[in-house]
Amino acid sequence: MLQVSQTKLNQLCREVGLDAVGVATTTPPDQQEAYLQWLAAGMHGEMHYMQKHASLRLDPTKLLPGARSILCFAWSYNSKKQSQGGETKRKGKVARYALGRDYHQLLKTKMRQFWQLFSAEFGLQARARFCVDTAPVLEREYAARAGIGWIGKNAMLMDRKLGSYLFLGEILTDLELTPSQPSRAHCGSCTACLDACPTGALVAPYTLDSRKCIAYLTIEKRGDFTQQEKSMVAEHLFGCDICQEVCPWNRDAVDGDFYNAGINPLLIEGDLNKLQTPTATSFWDLIGDSPLERCGHKGWQRNLDAVQDNLTAARVG
Repeated sequence: MLQVSQTKLNQLCREVGLDAVGVATTTPPDQQEAYLQWLAAGMHGEMHYMQKHASLRLDPTKLLPGARSILCFAWSYNSKKQSQGGETKRKGKVARYALGRDYHQLLKTKMRQFWQLFSAEFGLQARARFCVDTAPVLEREYAARAGIGWIGKNAMLMDRKLGSYLFLGEILTDLELTPSQPSRAHCGSCTACLDACPTGALVAPYTLDSRKCIAYLTIEKRGDFTQQEKSMVAEHLFGCDICQEVCPWNRDAVDGDFYNAGINPLLIEGDLNKLQTPTATSFWDLIGDSPLERCGHKGWQRNLDAVQDNLTAARVG
């Protein structure tokens, strides 16, 4: 086993501009039975890939044969300066993580830089696989195991200093590294996230029914909304931060540097007139290198139409 201190890991992490790092073992996740029950209940909705790749999510060594450790990372996208709120009366909301550039390659680049420094520091030639969100890894559980934070009642990973506005990434490696100490949970008796969820998607502490979640509806769902789903979306164009906005641990969370990579001012302003994309070309011109790519032009226009109808109905009412 390679003995690497947490101090050294933290130092290398800071050098590449990431906020937290820890080491987890590749043993099966503690919550594997709960995950299978969640799938069996259909709470993943149309995200069929979660069912299809369940065996991979429950065994990281299938992603990298011989993997013995997982280096887990967090990169904060918290910024008190990036609150939305233009003066327009026709305002839609975009989740904070999607206001800037697509984080996938940005985070993966930082992780590769970390790995280069790490390998050079210890003279290593080890195998590694880099995973950011799109790979079938139960990243929140492994990040919690690696001591980066705990999984809160809103099913998000959170830390007392960083809060929960975090991008997560992993490096699977065949190195056997000293595991980090897991974090203790600090939600206590608080139920702010459950109480604030407008659609009841948090059906129980730590349990999200995606089919009721605004983020799922505006990002992952394909096709038209039902009338009920349209109403549930309210003013949200892409994603939803409500369960994070009300979390006490985000109140004084430190700012990250993610937005230094660029931000789309039109998405912060939320003016529906300026966000119209009648053609696919105008959609791509609007979003550029953005997570909004996930919903596609048709999904974006569906969301815009729903929010516009909802805001019009609210004014009339």
